[in-house]
Amino acid sequence: MYLARNLTAFSTQAERMFALLKISTAHADPRSIVLKLEGKLSGGWVELLRETCAHHRQRDDRALVLDVSAVSYASSDGVSLLIQLLEKGITCDAWPPFLRELCKEES
Repeated sequence: MYLARNLTAFSTQAERMFALLKISTAHADPRSIVLKLEGKLSGGWVELLRETCAHHRQRDDRALVLDVSAVSYASSDGVSLLIQLLEKGITCDAWPPFLRELCKEES
């Protein structure tokens, strides 16, 4: 029982350590900014993406495009955020099949 509890705690810690989302500028030109998302869109990373998109939209009038090709996992909150961003006019590009299906199911 003790070992099982410790393994569960370790597993949870490990998941927290490696549940990362990298957001980087892949391309920027006078008409658009492309942000590349890599990793897991869940937990606190959902709010980070929301804030990042809001920041870019407030700073200039260029179109914002999210390259989601390297997203490996999205929680229900992450999927909801992507749908909200699409509704606000932000484009998502290079959808992994699993993510496209999750967004279709939610919308």
